[in-house]
Amino acid sequence: MPTTVKISDLPVYSSPQSTDVIPIVDGTCTYKISLSNLSSFFTGTSYTIPVTTGVTFTNSTGTLTIGNSTGGTVSTTSFNFVTGGTYSAGTITLGTNTGATTTITGLYTGETIYWTAGTIGTCSIRTNNGSGVDSQGNYAIAGGQNNLAIGTNSVVLGGASNSADTGSNCASVLGGRSNCTNANYTFIGGGCGNLALGASSLIVGGMGNCATNTCSIVLGGVTNKATGAQSSVLVGLSNSATTSLSLVVGGELNQSNCTRSAVVGGCQNTINGSNAFIGAGLSNCIVQGGSTFIGGGRENSISGECSSIVGGQCNQITGTCSTIVAGRQNNITSNFTSILGGCLSTASGTYSVIVGGRLNNVCGNYSTIVNGSTNSIDGNSSKSFISGGDNQVISCGNYNSILGGRDNCNLGTNSTIAGGVTNYIEDGLFNSSIAGGKDNCILSGSSSTIAGGTGNTICGGLSFVGGGSNNSIVGYNSVLVGGTGNTIDDSSDSSVIVGGKNHNIITSPRGTISGGYMNVISAATGSTIVAGDCNTIIGGTYSFIGSGARNCINSQQSAILGGSDNYTNGLSCVFIMGQSITAETANMAYVNRLAITNLPASSGSSCSGTLWYCTSNNIVYYVP
Repeated sequence: MPTTVKISDLPVYSSPQSTDVIPIVDGTCTYKISLSNLSSFFTGTSYTIPVTTGVTFTNSTGTLTIGNSTGGTVSTTSFNFVTGGTYSAGTITLGTNTGATTTITGLYTGETIYWTAGTIGTCSIRTNNGSGVDSQGNYAIAGGQNNLAIGTNSVVLGGASNSADTGSNCASVLGGRSNCTNANYTFIGGGCGNLALGASSLIVGGMGNCATNTCSIVLGGVTNKATGAQSSVLVGLSNSATTSLSLVVGGELNQSNCTRSAVVGGCQNTINGSNAFIGAGLSNCIVQGGSTFIGGGRENSISGECSSIVGGQCNQITGTCSTIVAGRQNNITSNFTSILGGCLSTASGTYSVIVGGRLNNVCGNYSTIVNGSTNSIDGNSSKSFISGGDNQVISCGNYNSILGGRDNCNLGTNSTIAGGVTNYIEDGLFNSSIAGGKDNCILSGSSSTIAGGTGNTICGGLSFVGGGSNNSIVGYNSVLVGGTGNTIDDSSDSSVIVGGKNHNIITSPRGTISGGYMNVISAATGSTIVAGDCNTIIGGTYSFIGSGARNCINSQQSAILGGSDNYTNGLSCVFIMGQSITAETANMAYVNRLAITNLPASSGSSCSGTLWYCTSNNIVYYVP
């Protein structure tokens, strides 16, 4: 027996041939027919299939008539349909066209909750809950408890004692209590005691909030007010945005009173300048000026355009494009100026900077103070710099610097004091420097330097004091290195003292004293004392004392090599070497004792002026 297979389970034959055959059932017999014979059976034969062209119903007779494309019709009157009905006590009775009735029973007959028409408005509806709800505006909807929808197309859906008053067309109150809108296209989404009076204004939640201008927004919070057009207040307490496009986000008692300004967080912050921003903090205020910024801090204030304060307390800016970062009670009154930290500092110079410190004051343009206390650059000193220290002052000149120290004062130009205490450079001096030390002064003459020490003074230009104490240069082009109490006077240019104590070069250009104690060169140009104590050259031009004590030259071009208590006696070109020698003749060398060795034993061919020793009589001879 062949296996029985459903036709639907046979495999698909996708390429039939004309000679293929398919089964044909005729009564009780089954035959086969080829595809070619089957197709010839349909060739040349046409069939017409009628389609529906219209339907009519006659209500009086209950007749339904269907027309078709051949022009024929089909009619029937076997239709039953509802012609009316009544409702009573949970039962609906329906009447039909045949006069018969049908009943529907078991409907809910408990407490009645349904909607009814408003008392006045056209097409208005309200809930019929007996609570005083009413929809008096056209196309208005009122629900909840004691709510009123008076404006046209207004909606008050839930809550209690809410109202969309006259003039609040297309307004909505979704819920809450005692909320009221009295302007077109407004929206209140819950809350309590909120008031939307500006067209297209919006309040979402909160209590006692008010949006009184066009497109104003209040989102939550308590007693917030958006009274400017397109103004917004987002949460917080008693915040207000009073001008167009103003914004307050969070915080308490914040005010944004100028166009395109924003307060975010904080308490009692106020903006009265356009395009301004305050972020958090307490009692910060932008008094006036646009494009300003306060970021946090307390009691900071800005009155200038494009200025910023970041943190700190009681900082104030009245200049344009200026910045204060942190600190306390800092004040900027100029433009393009910065104070970074510190306290009680003031910057009034344009493009000036104060970094840290206390009670620092910059009045000069392009000037800077970094740290320290009670440092000052006055208004006549631009492009100057103080780095640290206390009570430092730069005044009168430009391009000056003080680097650390205490109580230093620089009044020069292009001049520098590097550290130390109570050092001073006088007004009108150029290119001068004091490097450390105490009580050092440059009082006149430019391009001079004091390098350390105590109580040193320069009153001549192009001079140098290197350390020591109580040294003084009054002449020009002079050098004094170390020692104490040494002096080069104003008529002794190009002179040098190196070390020692209480030396004096007086009216002696190009004089030199190198060490010793109380040596003096006076009225003796080009003279030198190398060392020793209490040696003196007076009026002895180009003279020399090498060392010793109490030696005195008072003649020209003379020298005392050493010893003590020697004296040239006013005779020129005298040479003394020894002790207690007083010259008697000019152009003479004096010694106490003279030892000569290795003299020739005869004059031989010796030149004039030669000494020779005769061994036979022990006499020294001079060759004339």
